[in-house]
Amino acid sequence: MKEMTKIITPVELSGYMQLHDKEIMLIASNVTVMPTNYLAKEAKYASKHHKVLFIYEEPTSEYLNMQIYLDNENINILYVANLTIEDMEHYIIDNKPEYIYIDYFTSINTRQDFTNDNDKIIYLLDKLREYTEKYDIKFMIVDRYNTKTDPKSIYLTDTYNNVNCAWILKVDTMTRIK
Repeated sequence: MKEMTKIITPVELSGYMQLHDKEIMLIASNVTVMPTNYLAKEAKYASKHHKVLFIYEEPTSEYLNMQIYLDNENINILYVANLTIEDMEHYIIDNKPEYIYIDYFTSINTRQDFTNDNDKIIYLLDKLREYTEKYDIKFMIVDRYNTKTDPKSIYLTDTYNNVNCAWILKVDTMTRIK
């Protein structure tokens, strides 16, 4: 009888999604799926091989639950309230992270004033792209959609149109959409 060979994917080997050089990956998720926990687990496993920066919106009870994933010497945590996208570059220069995970990336502040959210999103993504080019960093960013919104509306967003790849995170599946 012929023995079955299991094909092991990179995620099974490493425990995290290994991003390509200079990649910006979007994880689109409904808030009820708890994308912050998913992102924290990704950061935990990536920190076994890489220096990681985890940017989180604010400390909450959800943060306390996921802190076990982020308690690691290779993970630095910054809060969005204490950071602008422009300040991020100073942190990158000083600490040289290889992977940056940004929870709810549209809440990052800027030194610029914008008349609408789309202009701000494009500016934020342009800055991330600039940092990937200058510092060879990989980004995984989370953007949330409302539970009443059709997930297909993600395809129409500026965020989706300006990243290298995109995934939709659901309770029991994750589907690549770009």
